[in-house]
Amino acid sequence: EGGKEKSLKNVGETPDKQAVTDVRLVSVSVRDGEVLSILVATRQHLYVLRGSNSMEEVLSKHTAGLRKSCVMEIPLEGPGNLILDRRPDCMDVFWVTGIGLVKTSLATNNAQMALTKPPVVVKYPVLEPVTDEEEMIMSGMYPAPPRAPLS
Repeated sequence: EGGKEKSLKNVGETPDKQAVTDVRLVSVSVRDGEVLSILVATRQHLYVLRGSNSMEEVLSKHTAGLRKSCVMEIPLEGPGNLILDRRPDCMDVFWVTGIGLVKTSLATNNAQMALTKPPVVVKYPVLEPVTDEEEMIMSGMYPAPPRAPLS
């Protein structure tokens, strides 16, 4: 804009230098107002950067100690996407991982956002190999069966 170059500030990195795959900003209502927290997912780790009044404060508070913010680690890399389902006192977190869909819940009735349930892994279904003929039928490429002669 206006010929001026702008650069982005690196606000931190994960302890194992993994790429961040998803980031979610979560607002939690507390007695004195609202507190912001940040969920950060990588291909193997889920971090909860617990609350402060602004995103900048949350990031500066956790930059040095991100390892302490890790709430889950899985043994196999995956996409790392997050799906959140918010309810009055908790938030269900679904994390797409290499071992399956990991589901847990975080308390949203205080700034700590503690785990309220142990994580549960829903394994991905194992699909049987599809034959070439089945693939052609499913894709609509299989020739139509012969029609009965009109009489």
